[in-house]
Amino acid sequence: MRKRPIMRSGPGGDVSRSRVVARTPGPDLVDDPFPAPIPPCLAKSAVRPPSGSDWVYEVKWDGYRLFIERHPDGRLVLRTRGGFDWTDRFPGILAAAGNIPAETFIMDGEAVVLNDQGVSDFSALQSAARRRSSGVVLFYGFDLLYCDGTDLRHLPLVERRAALVEIIGDDPHLRMSETVEADGAAFLAAACEMKLEGIIAKRARAPYRSGRGGEWLKIKCFQTASFLVIGYKSSRSSLGGLARLYLAAREGDGLRYVGTVGTGFSERSAAAILQRLRTLKRSEAVAQVDSGKATWVRPETVAEVSFLGVTGGGKLRHASFKRLQEADSGEVEIADLSA
Repeated sequence: MRKRPIMRSGPGGDVSRSRVVARTPGPDLVDDPFPAPIPPCLAKSAVRPPSGSDWVYEVKWDGYRLFIERHPDGRLVLRTRGGFDWTDRFPGILAAAGNIPAETFIMDGEAVVLNDQGVSDFSALQSAARRRSSGVVLFYGFDLLYCDGTDLRHLPLVERRAALVEIIGDDPHLRMSETVEADGAAFLAAACEMKLEGIIAKRARAPYRSGRGGEWLKIKCFQTASFLVIGYKSSRSSLGGLARLYLAAREGDGLRYVGTVGTGFSERSAAAILQRLRTLKRSEAVAQVDSGKATWVRPETVAEVSFLGVTGGGKLRHASFKRLQEADSGEVEIADLSA
């Protein structure tokens, strides 16, 4: 007869002694139904880590959010946060998941590729996903939502993670995303020093709730650099009339288009930028732009921009406008891709 796990904490709720306890179902025990696709718990953005002993911290991985599911009919499915079936994208993860000692489960985590410094590399992950590469893609699990007939979402995070530890095993393709109990600001500083994407803060005793309920927070490490503005797009529906700026970096003796920035403007700054750029119009872009219709300008304006990283195609990721700078001040260093 199939056994079903329940969660049981140690004396006094000692999380370190929490474990999955198997018991044989009797007539009064009915399995929880296997859930339809569960919308993920999403982290709200925060500018600084929260304080308090009820928070634990994890590294924020720069990868693809992924659910590993073993259904009652035995099927293994890899599902994205948007509900798409990516079972054929990551054969290494799929093979490792086949060895998990549970008849049914839903595991939440992130597919990542690590570079030589042990930092998650999103561009390398994109490439591996396109190639269906088995060896380099890892799955970092951070939550267990369902296991062998028990829906675990109502349990505290620490107990769900204790159950995850019991089944994730030691296959190198499946790893625990470790949590730490630390000063959040110090942990963030250490993560940024290591060139990580940032950190995630989670309430240790919170249940798993789909959506952005505030139980999870993300605090990112961003890079900042200065880029030449080579064009803009205006819109009546945008704040201050400015939809986005087109940016370029130096590359050798020329300029290379690195994408656009469309967030971070105040209404006042957007209006001022538009007023300035309208005096610098030219008929063609000074760099080769692969998409978008814009008003092109002479590259005499510099924008300081924060961004998460650069895609494999050389475009800025999650760019946000910080401020305009004076190009001829002698103190501005334009980003140089050939450096």
